[in-house]
Amino acid sequence: MEAQSGDTLLDAALEHGVEMPHECGGNCACTTCHIHVLEGAEYLSKPEEVEIDRLLSAENHQSYSRLGCQAILLSGEITVRLVEEASW
Repeated sequence: MEAQSGDTLLDAALEHGVEMPHECGGNCACTTCHIHVLEGAEYLSKPEEVEIDRLLSAENHQSYSRLGCQAILLSGEITVRLVEEASW
Protein backbone atom coordinates (compact mmCIF):
# COMPACT_ATOMS: atom_id res chain seq x y z
CA MET A 1 0.00 0.00 0.00
CA GLU A 2 1.09 3.57 -0.49
CA ALA A 3 1.09 6.07 2.34
CA GLN A 4 1.97 9.72 2.86
CA SER A 5 5.23 10.82 4.39
CA GLY A 6 4.49 12.09 7.91
CA ASP A 7 1.77 9.51 8.63
CA THR A 8 2.20 6.99 11.41
CA LEU A 9 2.07 3.35 10.37
CA LEU A 10 -1.14 3.02 12.38
CA ASP A 11 -2.81 5.90 10.52
CA ALA A 12 -1.65 4.55 7.15
CA ALA A 13 -2.94 1.06 7.94
CA LEU A 14 -6.34 2.28 9.09
CA GLU A 15 -6.66 4.61 6.11
CA HIS A 16 -6.19 1.63 3.80
CA GLY A 17 -8.60 -0.66 5.65
CA VAL A 18 -5.88 -2.74 7.30
CA GLU A 19 -6.94 -3.84 10.77
CA MET A 20 -4.34 -2.89 13.35
CA PRO A 21 -5.29 -3.07 17.03
CA HIS A 22 -4.87 0.19 18.93
CA GLU A 23 -6.61 -0.10 22.29
CA CYS A 24 -5.20 3.20 23.59
CA GLY A 25 -6.25 5.15 20.51
CA GLY A 26 -2.70 5.58 19.26
CA ASN A 27 -1.37 7.34 22.37
CA CYS A 28 1.60 5.07 23.16
CA ALA A 29 -0.18 3.77 26.27
CA CYS A 30 -0.36 0.08 25.24
CA THR A 31 1.43 -2.32 22.91
CA THR A 32 -1.46 -3.60 20.79
CA CYS A 33 -0.06 -1.94 17.63
CA HIS A 34 3.31 -3.67 18.13
CA ILE A 35 4.97 -4.46 14.80
CA HIS A 36 8.24 -5.93 13.60
CA VAL A 37 9.97 -3.88 10.92
CA LEU A 38 11.38 -6.48 8.54
CA GLU A 39 12.78 -4.09 5.91
CA GLY A 40 13.24 -0.35 5.55
CA ALA A 41 13.64 0.75 9.18
CA GLU A 42 15.77 3.64 7.90
CA TYR A 43 12.62 5.07 6.29
CA LEU A 44 10.91 5.49 9.65
CA SER A 45 11.37 8.07 12.39
CA LYS A 46 13.70 7.07 15.22
CA PRO A 47 11.90 5.72 18.30
CA GLU A 48 11.58 8.14 21.20
CA GLU A 49 12.24 7.15 24.81
CA VAL A 50 8.54 6.72 25.66
CA GLU A 51 8.11 4.22 22.80
CA ILE A 52 11.25 2.32 23.77
CA ASP A 53 10.06 2.09 27.38
CA ARG A 54 6.60 0.91 26.32
CA LEU A 55 8.05 -1.75 24.00
CA LEU A 56 9.99 -3.28 26.89
CA SER A 57 6.66 -4.56 28.24
CA ALA A 58 5.57 -6.03 24.89
CA GLU A 59 5.50 -9.76 24.25
CA ASN A 60 8.01 -10.90 21.62
CA HIS A 61 9.95 -7.61 21.81
CA GLN A 62 12.87 -7.55 19.37
CA SER A 63 15.47 -4.96 18.37
CA TYR A 64 13.36 -4.30 15.26
CA SER A 65 10.10 -3.80 17.21
CA ARG A 66 8.13 -0.57 16.86
CA LEU A 67 4.70 0.69 17.82
CA GLY A 68 2.59 1.47 14.78
CA CYS A 69 1.20 4.56 16.50
CA GLN A 70 4.68 6.03 16.98
CA ALA A 71 6.58 5.01 13.84
CA ILE A 72 6.31 7.89 11.36
CA LEU A 73 6.87 7.26 7.67
CA LEU A 74 9.66 9.34 6.15
CA SER A 75 10.12 7.97 2.63
CA GLY A 76 10.96 4.73 0.85
CA GLU A 77 9.57 1.23 1.08
CA ILE A 78 9.16 -0.72 4.30
CA THR A 79 7.94 -4.19 5.19
CA VAL A 80 6.34 -4.82 8.58
CA ARG A 81 4.55 -7.64 10.35
CA LEU A 82 1.92 -7.14 13.04
CA VAL A 83 2.83 -8.96 16.25
CA GLU A 84 -0.21 -10.67 17.74
CA GLU A 85 0.00 -10.81 21.50
CA ALA A 86 -1.54 -13.58 23.59
CA SER A 87 -3.46 -11.10 25.76
CA TRP A 88 -5.65 -9.77 22.91
